[in-house]
Amino acid sequence: MGTPLADFARSVAAAYRDLPGFTATETIRGSGFEVKARVRFARPERLAVDYSTYEDPIAGLDEALTAAREFTGEELIGMTIVYDGRLTWIHDPKANVAIRKPWRSVFEPLPGIDAVGEIGFLEWLIRGFLLRDAGEGEVGGRKARLVGLKPKRPYRSQLLTSVSFPIRRATVAFDQETLFPLRIAFSPGHGSALFPLIGPNGEITIEYTDVRLGAPDPETFRFSPTEETRVFLEEPLDREDPTGRLPFPLSIEPLSEAGFRLIEGGTAAVDEKNGKGYCTLPFAKDGSEGSSLVTLRAGNYLSRNMSRRKSLAAEKGKRIELAENEGWLLDRRSLLGLDLPGEKDHPLCEISWGRDGLFLFLIGDGVGEEELISLAESLDRAGSNP
Repeated sequence: MGTPLADFARSVAAAYRDLPGFTATETIRGSGFEVKARVRFARPERLAVDYSTYEDPIAGLDEALTAAREFTGEELIGMTIVYDGRLTWIHDPKANVAIRKPWRSVFEPLPGIDAVGEIGFLEWLIRGFLLRDAGEGEVGGRKARLVGLKPKRPYRSQLLTSVSFPIRRATVAFDQETLFPLRIAFSPGHGSALFPLIGPNGEITIEYTDVRLGAPDPETFRFSPTEETRVFLEEPLDREDPTGRLPFPLSIEPLSEAGFRLIEGGTAAVDEKNGKGYCTLPFAKDGSEGSSLVTLRAGNYLSRNMSRRKSLAAEKGKRIELAENEGWLLDRRSLLGLDLPGEKDHPLCEISWGRDGLFLFLIGDGVGEEELISLAESLDRAGSNP
């Protein structure tokens, strides 16, 4: 083989530390799904992503049950996504809409794992993994050395820091010339969010082709919207004044009066120039039979997510009368056409309606139809009588 495995691994880790960045086409494959993107990465943590394929049946099931995803895979194709280490810009050229988020948000396809443009595990190659020589191979026409990896420990904790390894085992094919990881095949660990979806024998493969080493042009990680671009600035909600930043009136007191408390995860996206915006407010209520969750989405602008909800409610929902306005009731479990366990004991419904240019969606998780309708009526009444 030539270079002893330990020395080879040290060379790989050193090459990673000296790598200023790279450009490549990344393909992520698993059972029934494939995601492909052109990725450009630069240190310390800058990333630009352009998806060309996003086939994910898990996302399709999630869309049918909760519609919680901001964009579908089909919508992501053609968008520009740029993360500069602090902010993420998402540009939808079809609508000429840009959204700025105060965190990394590149719409990872693997739950609980950052996989897009991510090779940071190489830093832990020596101290975090047991290594096994797996021979040689070829990836994309390049000669590769195969190395088997197994975490020495699934979790490490130190004062103020902790590191987890969400895999049971992996095999990495390293380019013999550049030491770049051309292919990474791994099996998720039992405690990872991915394990229940992939199963005990499932494997994920990540492959990099057309690799160009070196930092991309710094302009790659800058996004400057044009005057014609509609720009939404998204921020986490202020727990003390959750509706204060919204460019439209919204009362959430009926939910508080019904025993629901605002929980983490709320956001508001505002187009300050045009006085438009939309928000997501999650609430929970604890009871003797567990927690009930409701999420209120509202806006005087229809986001991609809200537009999908509105169309589906009109197509599949049931017309209902609220306090002042007409609405639509949608049983999301019925969309799958399956007899799911606990379906009757754990309803999953939503109600959509509009008033005075405002679009509202109340989604219930474990909340019965009658209670959800009552909450929607209270919200509708509060909006009509501020």
